[in-house]
Amino acid sequence: MLSRVLLFVIVLSTAISVTAQTGILSQKITLKVKKQSMPEILKQIETQAKISINYNLKILPKGKFSLVADNEELSVVLVNLLTPHKLQYSVLYNNYIVIGLQEKKVKRYTVSGYVYDDSTGEKIIGASVFNSYTLRGTYTNQDGFYALSMAADSVKLVFAQMPFRTQVIAIRLHADTSINVILKDDTEFPNFKVTSKPDNQINYKPDEINLNGRTMKQFPVLFGETDVLKGLQLLPGVSSGNDGTVGLNIRGGGADQNLILLDDVPIYNPSHIFGFFSVFNSDIVKDVKLIKGGTSARYSGRLSSVIDVRSLDGNSRKLKVQASIGVLSSKLTLDGPIGKKKKTTFILSGRRSYLDLFNVDAVTPFFSTQLTPLKTGYYFYDANGKINHSFSD
Repeated sequence: MLSRVLLFVIVLSTAISVTAQTGILSQKITLKVKKQSMPEILKQIETQAKISINYNLKILPKGKFSLVADNEELSVVLVNLLTPHKLQYSVLYNNYIVIGLQEKKVKRYTVSGYVYDDSTGEKIIGASVFNSYTLRGTYTNQDGFYALSMAADSVKLVFAQMPFRTQVIAIRLHADTSINVILKDDTEFPNFKVTSKPDNQINYKPDEINLNGRTMKQFPVLFGETDVLKGLQLLPGVSSGNDGTVGLNIRGGGADQNLILLDDVPIYNPSHIFGFFSVFNSDIVKDVKLIKGGTSARYSGRLSSVIDVRSLDGNSRKLKVQASIGVLSSKLTLDGPIGKKKKTTFILSGRRSYLDLFNVDAVTPFFSTQLTPLKTGYYFYDANGKINHSFSD
């Protein structure tokens, strides 16, 4: 019963407040003024409407003005009087009218473009782009593209990502602008400044982790083999299903509850040889995004997490050959531009294990038993190919 009474009182007081405010502006006044100053006109309106009008004399226009109102509402009279002089009014405490300047509409423009790696011409994923004056910014997406909307003013854009050298561009923003940036490797040790002021963490996402290809190659390896999925097992909130396998149990979920994508293509079986090796060749991986919670609508169909793997587009500067020989497998990667304009790039990569090559007659006489682990036919291989063409900006 008490709650109903309180609810009735709140509704009644709100209705009275709204009625009082609208009642002030709906008053009918009749006024005929010819060649008088603005303060004199406002004084006559105060007398007729029995209200108080507050204003700063500095914002009122100088000169003599005329006003005719024949039984018109106060709101209409104020609009006709103030709008031509870029003034506006507001009602305060249901009994006062405050006159002020109209708010200026600030035009906003968009700065957009791509961020490239100077050594390879690859588009950089996850590079931070922000205005150092306002500390508002964004990150490049999976295509290396960024778009930042800002008010028309002088801006200082900062492009940064480890281990590249930070680049600063100052411009006067007066129209939509496209800026492509090339970041160079930074061979110097970065400088760190410790302050008590917290960093700007507007874009911080605790359940999302981004790792680039350079970081992945610094993870501990097994038998000289860098593995993407085994590297993810070292992150917080991630554990392996069985020791030595590439299965990922994230936040209590099963290995089959993870959505694994390679360039937006779902990978349903991400492992070789009973789960001991993943299907991702580390030589072609450019970026890995792990989303452990708060998955967006574009990633659907799984319960636990999202692992979004992006591969290299190919070196647009020169032809490059990369080969590696490991204990269990060997890899060969070939990438470079096609044509003189270098708008088209390609990358080809292959990997194969050679444990089965020990299963030959030349090797078996050295072993007294046929149950040796080398007497096996198990092996794996994978191949990746990609071609990328830039039609225009």
